Amino acid sequence: MAGHSVPIDFRVDPAKITNPVERSTLLQDLLHILEPYMGKQTQICNLELGGGNHMTVYTVGDTTLSVKLYSNGLVTATWEYYVDNMHSHKIINDDGREIESQLKSKF
Repeated sequence: MAGHSVPIDFRVDPAKITNPVERSTLLQDLLHILEPYMGKQTQICNLELGGGNHMTVYTVGDTTLSVKLYSNGLVTATWEYYVDNMHSHKIINDDGREIESQLKSKF
């Protein structure tokens, strides 16, 4: 058994973080891109952090996605999941490149 972590980092216009409507849209767009790999996530926590930063946590089954949104436009996400076979992965390198391509075109 093993837990795997997949880091996802990218930048957006800082207005997408500071504006609540744009921030919500950004999160929904990110979830839509990741859904084919991790399933439909349910939000369990949404925090406003110091300095205009935000953090949202999602889950489904044995998977969690934590997304940190920084006021300077940096978005960092960590997708963590558990598998019985440590050599089994829910995402492979080609998937990572596809996700990166979608993120670049969307944001």
